[in-house]
Amino acid sequence: MFLATTLRAETQNNILILHSYHQGLMWTDQISKGISDVFQDYPEYELEYYYLNARRTFDQKYLKKQEDIITHDILSYDYEAIIVSDNAAFDFVKNLPDSVLGDVPLICCGVNGLGIEPFSENCHIIHEDIDFQGAFLMIADLMPALDTLVIISDHSKVGRLTRMELEEELKLFDCPFDLVYYDDYTLNELKSSVAHLTGNKAIYLLVFNQDNEGTYISYNYGLRTITELANVPIFGAWHFYMNKGVVGGKLSEGHTQGRLAAMACLKLLKYGVLLDSDLVVRSKYMVDYHQMKKFGFKFKALPPSTVVCNRPDRKPFVRLFYAVTILLLVVLILHRRNERYLKRVVLERTLELQQALSHKDQFFSLLAHDLRSPVGNIAQSLRLLERKGDALPAQRRAQMMRELTKTSSRVFHLLEDLLVWGRFQFSSRYEAQMSTFELKAVVDDVCEVYYLEKNKSLFQNEVSTSLKLYNDVFVLKFVLRNLISNAIKYSPDDAKIIIGAKHSEDSVCFWVKDEGQGMSPNVIRSILDKVPIQTPGVKGQKSFGLGLRSVQAYLQQINGEMRIESTEGLGSCFYINLKK
Repeated sequence: MFLATTLRAETQNNILILHSYHQGLMWTDQISKGISDVFQDYPEYELEYYYLNARRTFDQKYLKKQEDIITHDILSYDYEAIIVSDNAAFDFVKNLPDSVLGDVPLICCGVNGLGIEPFSENCHIIHEDIDFQGAFLMIADLMPALDTLVIISDHSKVGRLTRMELEEELKLFDCPFDLVYYDDYTLNELKSSVAHLTGNKAIYLLVFNQDNEGTYISYNYGLRTITELANVPIFGAWHFYMNKGVVGGKLSEGHTQGRLAAMACLKLLKYGVLLDSDLVVRSKYMVDYHQMKKFGFKFKALPPSTVVCNRPDRKPFVRLFYAVTILLLVVLILHRRNERYLKRVVLERTLELQQALSHKDQFFSLLAHDLRSPVGNIAQSLRLLERKGDALPAQRRAQMMRELTKTSSRVFHLLEDLLVWGRFQFSSRYEAQMSTFELKAVVDDVCEVYYLEKNKSLFQNEVSTSLKLYNDVFVLKFVLRNLISNAIKYSPDDAKIIIGAKHSEDSVCFWVKDEGQGMSPNVIRSILDKVPIQTPGVKGQKSFGLGLRSVQAYLQQINGEMRIESTEGLGSCFYINLKK
């Protein structure tokens, strides 16, 4: 079957993936997975897959039809590169005319055989290091008494090439056991031979996809047949044999082949050069835990880098021991907690009472400090106007009236904030009054209170008129008054105060920024920890730190958060995040 699994996109950078075998073959699917895992981070490339189906089809007319289709597609579409897997696809593109391939880069993986070399300057081969010597040494360490290793292979092209590689590698290897090849059998003959293997023998499975009568045998069926009949350990050369009754070996992984081929392809496309190290894939020592236990092999005999698959997390009695130990600890902890329960309850109630008394003291201290002075000034000014108002110059009377207006306005808002703060401290729950309002108008309303105290031009309201918020407008005014009052207190008279805001789909962030004296990291941390360090204002104004603590308490009730950025000598910025 000939299949292209991805539609072409003329606006994309298309890469052709040409597989020798069919989709659904584990080795081929692992290579595809390795390629796609790399390219998933590069959406600008579109992968297009073709399958030659060389494991199941040997008809020359079919192959000629495939050649015509691929030749047409390569000529019709500008492929950035071609990735080829296994020998059939390698031979296929090798025999294509130079005019078809042009200067398209070719990256080849999974290619077996001695003397396989690039056939053009644009061809790059990922060399597969199966390492038969390493596999045989591992088998010898696991089975010191082994006398015969039966190597199962077939007469397919891959089978012949793989056996040639094996024999070439073993020429200079002093093998500690005899080698016998089972490579000229029908399926039934192979079944019988495998079933009669006993004693100090083992099987090494290379490839068995075609018997000597030319019958195609799938990997899964052939492997299942051998493992069900064998009475001796089975080792292999390929990763896809794992979890199917094979002990393991030094295995070649399809996923690694595909991943390295894709990485080499990207390097060529982006940088135009490859290193020799980019073109070598190493096999890995891997074994199956259950097969190791089945045949009584010692794990300490394995090479240090061996990956053990399917190893249980813990032995059952170890899990039971941990469970009993944890249960005993829980019982002990609960017993001790019960003993200390009454003491803890008494301590918690005592702390709550102390906190309530502390809030009361703070509340009346703040009333005495922040109300006595402005109320006294109002009374004194009114007495002066009553006694000498007619004798005072008009300009002086106007100035006094402005001061009275400013002071009374401050006292009103201060009293309002203090009463609400006190109600919040001494009540168990605050119920928010939610409504929709324009944030810029609220900022203007709050700033207006301070125009007599600070020049109007120094307030910059940068909030957009289109920004609307669904929240408790009273709480928002309370927060703004405290932040703006704080900015005035810690800034020179000629310093600007900037109020801005930005919004996202589900939240609004507004800020109050000043050009004042700023704060140290310790002061910022004390504010956020709700134990603020008392810092006098630029004119020596006292501070009990209750304002910012109250702001944080209110923000908790309306799902808000406060963040502070500040540099000593340059000013501070208070950020408030609210849900829309």
